[in-house]
Amino acid sequence: MAAIASGNLPTDLKWHTWPPGAMATLRPGLPPEDAEKSTTMLMSLRIDDERYLTLSDEISTMREVWDLPMIGNEKLDIEHLYQQLTGGPAVTLQGLDGAFVEGRDGQMCQLQEDFDDNEYQAGSSAQLEKLKQHIAENNIEATEAESLLNLHKEDRKKYLEKKKSQPELNNYYPASSLPSDGVLVVRTDALREFEASINGSPAPTERAHLSDKLARMNQAAAKFWGNADRSDRGTHPENATVTAWLVQQGFSQTLADKAATIIRPEWAPTGRKPEE
Repeated sequence: MAAIASGNLPTDLKWHTWPPGAMATLRPGLPPEDAEKSTTMLMSLRIDDERYLTLSDEISTMREVWDLPMIGNEKLDIEHLYQQLTGGPAVTLQGLDGAFVEGRDGQMCQLQEDFDDNEYQAGSSAQLEKLKQHIAENNIEATEAESLLNLHKEDRKKYLEKKKSQPELNNYYPASSLPSDGVLVVRTDALREFEASINGSPAPTERAHLSDKLARMNQAAAKFWGNADRSDRGTHPENATVTAWLVQQGFSQTLADKAATIIRPEWAPTGRKPEE
């Protein structure tokens, strides 16, 4: 990320130069004299009037809790959720740069989706699942179904060969939204800052005292107890279920057991659920 100084572009931006003739394929409508020229394009993303984001070519797996910088499709997701909760109009805008998250150290990442999870990608696993669903829902005869599955098998072979031969980054594309299995949480310090802004008190400036495990516990409370009905024990998760999830997030078994007990609401009875 770089800031603009004195009206000049930062010197650490990422550029790509297309060779002569390449633009004729990418943009068929260009005049011949322009299509045959070499073209330099800015690959760094412009965040606002003062900042640019240069992405690396590496794909990494993310863990822990990340903030939403509200510069891409994550902003549209939150706006859409707000409109749903308040009965407002649907948010139909779409962004081309994808969704972003930001770490507490300022590191910013663009979320990616695997082409193998895209049902419109020929030969992908997602397309196979969609095809099987289509066959089942439309009662397609065995002969035709086998033909369709064989076609996918051929596409799958080509897809895997192409995937193996190209850089890992080319097997992904910017995510159109936040992950469907992600959980939205509000950090405790963010709530305190909000309260301070209402009360006119100075906002806390030190965040280092906040534990990532505390954030995970808040996340677990929202995930497993956010929609629980006090009067319906069938909606109450077992402590073992919460514990297993916390262990997956890096808790030890002992700490996960204690955390599951701590976040269990006081109104939720313990013990076995009554059998029907």
